[in-house]
Amino acid sequence: MLLILTILCVVLIKGVDAQILDLNCTHMVAGVAKYSQSAVNCNNRISDAACLVIYTDAVKADDGTERNAKCAGDPVNPQLVQAAIDICPKTCGYCCLTPAFMCQNKLQPRVPCSSVTEDMCENAYWKPILEEDCPKTCGLCTAGSCVDEAPGCGLDNAFICQSKNLQAFVQYSQSAVNCNNRISDAACLVIYTAAVKAEDNTDRNAKCDGNPNVNPQLVQAAIDICPKTCGYCCLTPAFLCQNKLQPRVPCSSVTQDMCENPAWKTILEEDCPKTCGFCNSGSCIDEAPGCNLGNAIICQSKNLEAFAKKYCKKTCGYCNDGTTTTSPSPFNRVTSVVSVIGNMWLFHFNRHFFQYSQSAVNCNNKISDAACLVIYTEAVKAEDNQDRNEKCAGVPVNPALVQAAIDICPKTCGYCCLTPAFMCENKLQPRVPCSSVTQDMCENPVWRTILEEDCPKTCGFCNSGMLGFLQ
Repeated sequence: MLLILTILCVVLIKGVDAQILDLNCTHMVAGVAKYSQSAVNCNNRISDAACLVIYTDAVKADDGTERNAKCAGDPVNPQLVQAAIDICPKTCGYCCLTPAFMCQNKLQPRVPCSSVTEDMCENAYWKPILEEDCPKTCGLCTAGSCVDEAPGCGLDNAFICQSKNLQAFVQYSQSAVNCNNRISDAACLVIYTAAVKAEDNTDRNAKCDGNPNVNPQLVQAAIDICPKTCGYCCLTPAFLCQNKLQPRVPCSSVTQDMCENPAWKTILEEDCPKTCGFCNSGSCIDEAPGCNLGNAIICQSKNLEAFAKKYCKKTCGYCNDGTTTTSPSPFNRVTSVVSVIGNMWLFHFNRHFFQYSQSAVNCNNKISDAACLVIYTEAVKAEDNQDRNEKCAGVPVNPALVQAAIDICPKTCGYCCLTPAFMCENKLQPRVPCSSVTQDMCENPVWRTILEEDCPKTCGFCNSGMLGFLQ
């Protein structure tokens, strides 16, 4: 009898411990939280099987078992929740937080929305009525003809809906796509899947901005790498200025053809730079298209040196007296390495296998780790030999994707040793063998002065202290 009571106590305690922490997408049954049908009434962004690889087990409607810790964290971590919503909302029971549920039911529906069943939601005869009357209940907010077709409609309690100045239909301006991506358009599509089009009203890919909850870090990553694909050209330096108060031609009437016409360029650079994206133009500009073609191979070609000096001054670093004063492009250092040894330069051998070195992950991502996982799904680990996520490098290796990862999420993709902090050499005769230096030594204040001077590449100190100042 005592044994039975003990077992019961264990089972009951376990049940209490396993109660749902994050009550989003739940309802109460006899005082206990259970997952609502709306928790799982959507599709994952990747395959269900792939989601199970990440999150191990899946939420079930009307169940009260706590989500896998990776879905929400313990205590609840909003960044983990957002990553789950963006990638595997069905597996983690967060369908009700996806755009399909981000609206309200009608105040006076023709049928009580609380009584609507899943079968009704899926029934073709009911669908026209439920799309209009109970879209939140059925996850039909993005279906039918009545949807929010632009991001940010719910910003600050939907003040857009109340503004007389914002009642016109919202579409992407020409300035949203009037620039070049930092990497190739094809590489940007690998990361972001779909590209914004001018005069269109289709929402950006969620990885561009974190939609439905805009994530400033994801937006900045998109601006830095793929502004054209994500429709953020107007937030790049080329548009960060003002048009003249009294231009010779009304800037609002200037067309893209006028911006690109050499006959108009001198006037529009001076009068309408914001409209045309001429804010950072002037004496040092690329005067020919395609200067960054093939990772700026034009800058490296002896046969094109005269052309580069005349027409590709900005990309190739000929802004001063005709001699190159700066590195032509951050892509060059990647291209040269890739061409020689593929994608193995961050590895070391261990028992005949390649593994990631400590220097692969010895830095910080430019955006939060959670935001990087939204883009790249999984993170590299030191001493591991699992291949990177395909978006980090491409198959075969794509230098443009590699550079994008270095610029935004070097730690997640295992490219720390290609960041500026590692772009130098250790001393030829260091006071301590750099190959023997450990991460603990690098982080120890007692060692730091010596290692900054003798083993900066090993520790990632290339841009710190006096060394960083001199470089």
